Order: sequence, then structure tokens, then C-alpha cells
Amino acid sequence: MNRNPLLRTAGIAILLLAGFAAAAQQTDAPHGVDRHGKALRFPPGVEPGMHHAGFNPVLPTLWAIGDSTVKNGRENGKEGGRWGWADEIAKYFDTSKINIENQALGGTSSRSFERDWWPDVLEMIRPGDFVIMQFGHNDDGVHAKNDHLRLRGSLPGNGDDTEEMDVGGGKMETVHSYGWYLRKMITDVRAKDATPIVCSLIPRNSWSDPHTMVRGQDDTYAKWAAEAAAQEHVSFINLNHIIAQQLDPLGEDFSDGTLYRLDDHTHTTLLGAQINAHCVISGLKTLGDDMPLNKYLSPTAEPVKPASAENVFQN
Repeated sequence: MNRNPLLRTAGIAILLLAGFAAAAQQTDAPHGVDRHGKALRFPPGVEPGMHHAGFNPVLPTLWAIGDSTVKNGRENGKEGGRWGWADEIAKYFDTSKINIENQALGGTSSRSFERDWWPDVLEMIRPGDFVIMQFGHNDDGVHAKNDHLRLRGSLPGNGDDTEEMDVGGGKMETVHSYGWYLRKMITDVRAKDATPIVCSLIPRNSWSDPHTMVRGQDDTYAKWAAEAAAQEHVSFINLNHIIAQQLDPLGEDFSDGTLYRLDDHTHTTLLGAQINAHCVISGLKTLGDDMPLNKYLSPTAEPVKPASAENVFQN
């Protein structure tokens, strides 16, 4: 595909801003006890500290939860086929003062994560920790004929409506709205004396014209995430809009195959994940001193400019 040199120059500038550096060392198996002396139990097959020098149970932890746009996926048996932004944020934090733990799980919705994965993650969260969450890409399809979609789909909206669903094997499940699951996890985090932070889902690789990425203003899940955060009075980062504003100058041609995987309008390349991580930090910096997580930012985060205030709120 023909690439405009000016667009390449703009891309290099943004990547320099993002400050992507060599990934830090991977770690060994988790430590046995946390800073409160309680045994740590990680979900099967999960190792903490993918991108920092080691999980220190004495330190507070930033937990990231979400789907495959947050967590690296595997392809042909190898990690990195799909890149998630939370695997790229460790360098923006002083990991001698805080652990960074990515417990997102590819293919999950707010409903399936809260039902199947969240109980194990929640058990690990301690007072003083932080949990940043992003869901929505897999929440559609609750009324689909496809069982895979139907059994993970949440009800649309941020209400308290429910629907009883036959999930097979003679079992029934009470299905709630997308916003309800976010609010449930927010409540759970607060009960642990930890700090929840909500992000809207990242934008898909969709363009209204060559230099205008489709925003999530009318995207239901971005809107409902903001509503759930406002209802629970927690911090919200409109990652959907912040990322789109960064990618507009690069244009549709540059994004396809460079920032998003070819023939995949949802999952990012490593480069795309690094820019998305930069945008998360930009949103956090907009919150300033009102966000206690910011005291753990590293010098790498210093050049990152705060996002527009219209895309972030603190309740």
C-alpha cells in the first residue's frame, strides 16, 4: 500500500511521544504471600509481572482487567499475535513502588469476566490497590442464535433490568446489563478499599473519512461505560476518543496493518498497543493530584501531555 511520507513522519513523532522502550524483563512465578501475609492465589496458568522486574507483595498493585484489546493474545501458539495496551504501560510507572498486573482475558465480556474470572482476580486485590477496567468489545450478542455470543453477551444499557437465560445443562443464569456488570465490579473493588478506574473501549479501525476515525460518541458501550462510572462516582477515561484524536493525523492508510492488524478492525499491533498505553497515561494525567495512582508514575510519563478535560472526569 502506498504510504504518504508525511503520515510516516507524524507516526514517528507520536511513537516518540509514547516513549516506547525495550520491554522490561519477564518474571518468574508469583511470590507466596502478599504484603498482608495472606497467601497469593493466581488463576491457573497466570503469572504476574509480565513486563516488570518482579511482583513485590509488599507494594500496592495496579490491576488491569478487560478483553484481548487489553491483554496480549496468542496466535499459532505464540504470544503477541494480538497486542493489548495494559502489557505496555509498566514503563510509565515506578515498579519499585507499585506492581503492574494485567489480568485481562481475551474473548471475555463484562458478563463472562465477572462470572468466570473476576472472583479469582478479586481475591488477590488488597487495600490500597488500583483496578483499571475496559470492556465492551464482546458484550454484544445476548440474543444471538450463536451460543458463543449468546452465552457471553450482556443486556444493552446501564440499567437494572435482568433476563433469565437457559445456559444449558439444566442451568439458568440471570443476565444483567453491561453497565450493571461494571458497577458490580466497581462495588467489589471499593469493598476491598481499592480504587476503581473505568475506561471506555478502544476505537475500532473504522473511519468516516481518511483522516477522521469513528468516535464512540454514539457507540453504545462507550456511552454506557461513562454512565456507569458517573453513577458510581469513579474516575472515567474516554479512551475511545483520546485514541481517535491521536490517530486522526496518521490517517486510515497508516492505521491499516501498521496500528491495527490487517483484516482485523479490533485488535492492534504492538505499535498500536503502545500508542493506546500512552493514551491511558494521558487520561490519568488529566486527573492530576485527584488520582492517587499518579504518584507512582515514572520519569517516562513526564513528557506525556494530559488529555483534553472533556474526555476525562473524576467523581
